[in-house]
Amino acid sequence: MIFRWFIATVLAIFTGFAIAPAASAAEIESGGPLTSINISPQLNCDVRHQGDVNGEWFDDVACGTFVAFGGNLYGPAELPAGSEATSVDNYVPFTAISQSPMTGTGTSSDPFAITTKVGLGDTGATLTQVDSYVNGATAYRTDISVTGGASSGNAVVYRGGDCFLQDSDQGFGQVLDGSAPVCKAQPDSDNPERVEGFRPLTSGAAHVEGHYKDVWALIGSGNMLPNTCRCDEQVDNGIAISWARELTQGATVTLSSLTFFSPVGTTPLTVTKTVDRAQATAGSEVTYAITLTNDGATAQEITSVTDSLPEGFAYVPGSTSGLTATDPTGTSDLTWAGDFEVPAAGDDGPGTATLNFRATVSDVPGTYTNSAGAEGPGATVVTAEDTAPVTVTAATSTSTTSTTSTTSTTSTSSTSTSPSSTTTTTAEPTSTTTEPTPTATAPTTTTTQPSAVVTPEGPQTPDKVQTDGGPVHSGLGDAGLWLFGGAGGLALLLALRWTAVRPSRRH
Repeated sequence: MIFRWFIATVLAIFTGFAIAPAASAAEIESGGPLTSINISPQLNCDVRHQGDVNGEWFDDVACGTFVAFGGNLYGPAELPAGSEATSVDNYVPFTAISQSPMTGTGTSSDPFAITTKVGLGDTGATLTQVDSYVNGATAYRTDISVTGGASSGNAVVYRGGDCFLQDSDQGFGQVLDGSAPVCKAQPDSDNPERVEGFRPLTSGAAHVEGHYKDVWALIGSGNMLPNTCRCDEQVDNGIAISWARELTQGATVTLSSLTFFSPVGTTPLTVTKTVDRAQATAGSEVTYAITLTNDGATAQEITSVTDSLPEGFAYVPGSTSGLTATDPTGTSDLTWAGDFEVPAAGDDGPGTATLNFRATVSDVPGTYTNSAGAEGPGATVVTAEDTAPVTVTAATSTSTTSTTSTTSTTSTSSTSTSPSSTTTTTAEPTSTTTEPTPTATAPTTTTTQPSAVVTPEGPQTPDKVQTDGGPVHSGLGDAGLWLFGGAGGLALLLALRWTAVRPSRRH
């Protein structure tokens, strides 16, 4: 580890990329457990967990966002021990444009947030990143919006980091839910259940866990990640996720993810919803199952489970079973309140808790989906959005002369935020996709989610990017963008300021 620090320091002196990310970082400070989340103006991330001596990434800032586009790889100017990415011939540091100070109050309806905007060289494309956090959560959320410039083409967007597990720079790996790469501590370490990981919320993500050099080299290639994990090998490891998207002039693609940390192995809960049959006659009943899945090493407390039934559907009183037998409040927007536990993962797999209930379907023929979620003190929950489709058919009517059957198709979506890949150009919808939404809740806060629109490219992100239910606003406005959108000379001056301001924390 000392050798790695030495190499990183030498590179910082003799390369143009490891000097600094353009200015002092904006910081989210909270009561924890993530006490500090620093985002540099060139999209490094530096995160602190309460009780930890060092940052969660190697040399604090070996973490960030990257974009491969137009033959170049764009990313932070500084990346300790990351030369496999930053020393490639086509590496171009992001151009810092603007960054807001921390906004919000840290509740689920008004989370702490930082908004950062960078440019992708001379392409005219820009990237706006919103990082947000709710007090008490073990994860923070990142929403990345890339807007195309003058040229169109395929892009790959990455989130990557070189893990530092406090008492050792080495660890094992894990992949949660088939898409979330995780660094895990060694069994004989001070905190053997310690984890840190990326959890993609937008569909189509790829992942990797492996030696940190291999992770940076894969990002440096500009290609999609290979969906591999050296899970059972003890290595000096890193992790990354990626999405491939097409950028077109003036169109915006939005990609969302969680970054989570826990010394005791707490990971985001995942909600799934299923229905017992895909087709039902108008006015008949169907049975739904809401399942909460826990891949982590600790049991988690849930204080409410929610479900937004489609229009025209109604809960059947007395039909709840499983997690509780108590009826929910509401008839279509349902809430089951109580003290529920989702057990920890064990040798047989993830811990689960399931709630079942029946509902009467609509009298109007069509295909209907709905959404379900949960909340608990400090829990980060990835909810089920626009799922469990049911096609309602009209009852056959019979007369002495003829028998007719008519069916039309509608689609009803519940009220919720869907963190997703979004392209703002308009097209006729041809499919309905399902995207999860994280709800990281403060202990006493109830979250109401705004609606999302589904397009062929995926569910659209609402106009105001939501983090765990709360709107995120930039603290700068148009005037701030004008001031920070200036020439590269200002970025150079700000780079020196970052070097002076960021504390020297070496592992």
